[in-house]
Amino acid sequence: MKRILIFGLSSSYAGVEALILNYVNQLKEAEYDVDFVVAEKEPDYLKEKLVRCAKAKVVPNRVKNLLKYYKTVDEIVKNGNYDIVWCNFCTLTDIQILKAAKKYNVPTRIAHSHNSENMGNFLVLITHLLNKKKINKYANKFYACSDFAGEFMFGKQIMQKKNYKVIPNAIDAQMYDFNAEIRSKVRENLCIADKIVIGHVGRFHFQKNHKLLIKIFKAFSDNHPDSVLVLVGTGGLMDEIKNIVENLKIDDKVFFLGNRKDVNELMQGMDLMLFPSLFEGLPVTLVEAQTAGLPCVIADTISPQTKITDLVTFEKLDAGIEDWVKDMENALKRERRSRFAEMKEAGFDVRSQTGEIFD
Repeated sequence: MKRILIFGLSSSYAGVEALILNYVNQLKEAEYDVDFVVAEKEPDYLKEKLVRCAKAKVVPNRVKNLLKYYKTVDEIVKNGNYDIVWCNFCTLTDIQILKAAKKYNVPTRIAHSHNSENMGNFLVLITHLLNKKKINKYANKFYACSDFAGEFMFGKQIMQKKNYKVIPNAIDAQMYDFNAEIRSKVRENLCIADKIVIGHVGRFHFQKNHKLLIKIFKAFSDNHPDSVLVLVGTGGLMDEIKNIVENLKIDDKVFFLGNRKDVNELMQGMDLMLFPSLFEGLPVTLVEAQTAGLPCVIADTISPQTKITDLVTFEKLDAGIEDWVKDMENALKRERRSRFAEMKEAGFDVRSQTGEIFD
C-alpha cells in the first residue's frame, strides 16, 4: 500500500481540482491510501466529485497564520509515513510541503505545474521567482501540463533533465464523447435548439479575458443574429461582464449559467468553444471540448500542445475582431463527430494514464 499526500485543492472546483480528482478517482483503494491538504475546511465539492475513500488534512489559512500553517504542515508530513507527496502549483509562492517532505525523507516528491504566467501581484511574482531558484532542492520529480507551464514553473535547465516530463491533463474521456441525443436534450432545455451556440467554460478572472470574448461574440452575432453565447463559471468579474453585456444590448443572447455539474453535457449542446485567454498552461476545458468534438478558437498565448486534434484554431490576441469572427465561421464548417479514439491515443483518457504520475 502506497501512501500519497496531495497538495493543490482550493475551495472552488476548477481545472486543477478537476485534474487532480480525475487522476485520484482512478487509483485502486487496495493499492493507494490518499490524503489531501486543504485550507481551513474540506471543500464541499469533494463529496460529489470524489468517488473513492480519502482523508482531508485541514491546515490553517497560510496568510492569516503563517507560523501555525508551517507547524501543521510539518506535523502532517512527519506523522503521515508518506511514499509520495504530489504538489500541484499555479505559482511557487508556497512550497512548504515539499520542504517538509524533503526533511522527513519522503521518497517521491513531485512538483507539478499547471500555469504559464503569474496570476498574482508583484509580491507573488517575487516569491515565485525566489522559490523557482531552489525548487530543485526539494522536489525530485517535475511535471507540467505543457512546456509553457514547465518553463514558467521550473526553467529550461530542469526541463532538460530526465526527471521532468509533460503529464497530459487527462479526463474521463467517455463522459465527453460526442452524443447526438444529449446534444438535442441540452439545446431543447435551454431553448436554443435552432441557434448557433458559442460556449466558454472558465472562471470570471482577468486571465480568461472575458472582455475580449464579449467583443468577439458581439461582432459574430452582428453577422449571425441567430447566435447565442453560453458562459459557464463564476468569479469576481462576473458582475462587470454582465454590465458590459447589458450595455451592448446583447443580454438576451448571453446565458450566464454559473457553476454547473453537467459541463460534459453542456458541451454537447455547444457548436464552438471560444477561448481568448491571456495565458494558460494547458486548459482542461480545451481537452474536454476537443473530446466532445467541439471546434475551438483560442488565443495563441495558450500552449501549442493544446492542439491535440485538428479542431483547434489559434488566433493572435491583438488580431482584429474580424479575424476572430472569420476563424469562428470557418471552424463551424467542421463536421461534428466523435473524437474519443484520438484523445485516448494521445494520452488524454485518465483511465490509461494514472501510472504516469504515481508509478
